[in-house]
Amino acid sequence: MGLADLWRGLRKAKFGLATLPAVFSSHPRQLILVATRTFVFTLSGVVAAYLCLLVVICLACAASGSVLPDVHELDRLIFAVKSPSRIERLLEADGERIEGGASMRPAFTAESVGWREITEHLTGQEMTRLLLEREGERQGLLAWVRSGASRDAYENDDFLLLPDAVVHEITPKYRLRDDRLRIRTLIADRCMTCHAEGGRHDTARFIPLDRYELLASRLKPDSSDWARPWVVAVLMALAPLSAVSGFAFWHSRHPYATRLAVVALTLLSAAVVISCWVAGRPNSWQGPVILAGVLVATVGIALETLSISMELLSERRTGDKASV
Repeated sequence: MGLADLWRGLRKAKFGLATLPAVFSSHPRQLILVATRTFVFTLSGVVAAYLCLLVVICLACAASGSVLPDVHELDRLIFAVKSPSRIERLLEADGERIEGGASMRPAFTAESVGWREITEHLTGQEMTRLLLEREGERQGLLAWVRSGASRDAYENDDFLLLPDAVVHEITPKYRLRDDRLRIRTLIADRCMTCHAEGGRHDTARFIPLDRYELLASRLKPDSSDWARPWVVAVLMALAPLSAVSGFAFWHSRHPYATRLAVVALTLLSAAVVISCWVAGRPNSWQGPVILAGVLVATVGIALETLSISMELLSERRTGDKASV
């Protein structure tokens, strides 16, 4: 079949390509309606995909034993902070008991060797100083882990504290000088009493940490960062999505005050999120503000899209009844 035959076939077709300009020129309203429906349905699909992505990220970052996302994990992903190791997580986790492996903080206080005997006759001032020293031990171990957990420092039992390390008070036994710690001795007293063969803790004894090679496996990042690109995508898409849905909603038939309030709140929330993301820092007030802003902007986008979709469907039903 030649090009001439193909052209004649299209001309004979009821809605062939040759007839489209005539159809749309005689029915401009139909063209506008088709374009509007395509735009709204496409926007609805994009928003639905955006909401699904948010749900997946929240579930992936959920705290252990909870369906709610871990705020600290989301903060780390937002500001591209390196994933902490298993030991760092346990040293930072809140908890009053070691049972269940939820926290290692009590290993420096209530569940350390001889704690009851040491604290039995202390005055309030002495107890305060003891707690400060034990907190200094925890911070010193954290400083070693975060600095790369140097094997030389471990083998030599001599760790040089960096200037930004938060260690003000520490038990004299573990301080070589003002800026140097006996890191291996500290680990032996606070960790190996449980994490070694014959250790005090029934579960921890099966996770020995009495050699650097055994510690090394617990010093690797505890989780992958597969969710970080998706978090970045969510933050980057928020502003254009807010602008597009706001533009569509502004041209809806809702009262002026309603349109102004919803569009302004959505765009303002998106602007706050982007500003805090660009200028913010991890473990600061910007993290919670970003999470709140994403929530408000997403609700606004969803309401705008749902509203214009319902309005379009209502007009379509009205038009169908009129044609009948």
